[in-house]
Amino acid sequence: MDKKLPFFPHVINATLLFALAFNLIYFLHEAALVLAGAAWGNEPVLYHNNMSYLNMARPEQVLAFAFGPLAVLGGGLGCWIALALLKRASYAARTLLLWMGFHGLFLCFIQMPSLAFGAHPTDLAKAVLYFEPNAFVRTASAALGFAGLLCLGIVTRKLLLRHAPSHE
Repeated sequence: MDKKLPFFPHVINATLLFALAFNLIYFLHEAALVLAGAAWGNEPVLYHNNMSYLNMARPEQVLAFAFGPLAVLGGGLGCWIALALLKRASYAARTLLLWMGFHGLFLCFIQMPSLAFGAHPTDLAKAVLYFEPNAFVRTASAALGFAGLLCLGIVTRKLLLRHAPSHE
């Protein structure tokens, strides 16, 4: 905790780092989709904020959609592990790792309920639908996603309070 700076600069810094972390994690998600799609022969096209495949001749090529959510899950967990290990890192570095971990886990967990409820499936749902899951698997995916989001909120709240520049 840096007691030298007043509260307001911490809010500005945290807000900017929040936005930077989201963009970095979102880029990781889209880059993983593009690289996996290219490896499967899908001819990926990256737009300004989305990715699409031009050629999906084989049914199993839809599995490339799973790599984006898996990449951000791994990236989020990796950032939170790094946050736990880097005790002497700067306030900005710790804040960036905290937000990157949050966004990585959030972007993965938020995709899971669409398998059960979504009329427009997310990337993860598109990949899982290839296996034609039954109603139990779809419901379990939604429950796991909601539970993950709830746990993420609880853990993030604790991390944010521990990371706050003052106890006020």
